Amino acid sequence: HELKRPIAVDGTVAVGLGAGALFAGPAGGQIVQVKKSRVKMTAVSSHPEQGHHASSRSVSFGEKGALTMLFDDRKGIRIVWYDASKKEWSDVERPVGFVPKSHVTVGGLAVFPQGARAPAWFTFDPASAKFSRLDRPKQHAGCAGTAFSVGKLAAVAGKTSDKKPCALALNPSTGEWEELPPPPVAACRAEVATTKGKTFFLNARCGKTPTGPTLAYAANSKTWTSLPAAPSASVPGQVYASSKSIGGWQLQGGRLRSWSLALGSEQWTQTDEAMPFEVRTVAKISPTVWRALGEVRGAPRLLTLAFDPKLTPKGLSQNR
Repeated sequence: HELKRPIAVDGTVAVGLGAGALFAGPAGGQIVQVKKSRVKMTAVSSHPEQGHHASSRSVSFGEKGALTMLFDDRKGIRIVWYDASKKEWSDVERPVGFVPKSHVTVGGLAVFPQGARAPAWFTFDPASAKFSRLDRPKQHAGCAGTAFSVGKLAAVAGKTSDKKPCALALNPSTGEWEELPPPPVAACRAEVATTKGKTFFLNARCGKTPTGPTLAYAANSKTWTSLPAAPSASVPGQVYASSKSIGGWQLQGGRLRSWSLALGSEQWTQTDEAMPFEVRTVAKISPTVWRALGEVRGAPRLLTLAFDPKLTPKGLSQNR
């Protein structure tokens, strides 16, 4: 879709906001929505941080707003909340001991597991725009790794402080903890996709290892399964899953590369095609839909990438 005007942002924030995508930075921003093939752009106020940040990480709460953690080697970490109803930004106090690593959203709360030696996890409630601390009972060993959801539970799969594979779960509503069966390989880092009671960990790895195997966790039977390793290290957040296949994609160097695996198969399918589209930033607005902001020959464009399970295992349909 061609945009009527460019969005002058530096990519500080790129996150889904309900059916739209929020792109914002120090110079202001826009909420971009696509309805019946028409693009609607709504201006938002300038981001409160007027400086440059090395990177950022955002958590979407749908139409309620978005939580963003800004990282800078010199200034440290700053946490801000965008309230969609008030259309306002506000600073959020960082709890003592809080490290913004992997997170998962369960029951309307964002849950942030901490390090293996950390005594507690933290939750963020968009209703109050505040963090809460949930202490881990001493009988449960700490576990650091990749966050995922299991029904009403927020869980993490990774390794303990003595480097053994582990999985630990927390019900953020009741404060109850539960140890889950450990994965066959510690998933300190992985790209996660969930569908119908199964969670897939693409490229599960630890330490300096750049790639790793694919793991699947079945919530009903509490069992782990090893699948063929993905052919490429995927980009965090840009993976998907359905009842028939899993996969991922990345836009890089003017090309769209994707890979998918039909469940039950041992062979991954790969695609690689040229894209006349210079990507500046990408926002995920649902488990299977992304909005990419960029330009074609200097003109601003919005590209929608959507996974369609009705297509072949290649799985990607494009709507420019």
